[in-house]
Amino acid sequence: MTANVIPVSRRSERVQAQLFAKLLRRDIETMKRKVVKAESAWQKRCESEGYVEPPTRLVIVRERLTEARRMLSALNARYPRT
Repeated sequence: MTANVIPVSRRSERVQAQLFAKLLRRDIETMKRKVVKAESAWQKRCESEGYVEPPTRLVIVRERLTEARRMLSALNARYPRT
């Protein structure tokens, strides 16, 4: 009796993972630029008014950036060289 061996990942899965990784990298770069810009504006506001809480949008983008990096890391672990 022969066993059917299923590859760890099929070519279509790898191609899809590569596309998703590319999109994630692009989104990460965009979010990083937005965070830098928002942090700069926040710093200026803190300098003129004293410490103020970071804007909600900055907190949200930071969280999304962290999640996107986590997803990219998971993709890279599952599909090396993605």
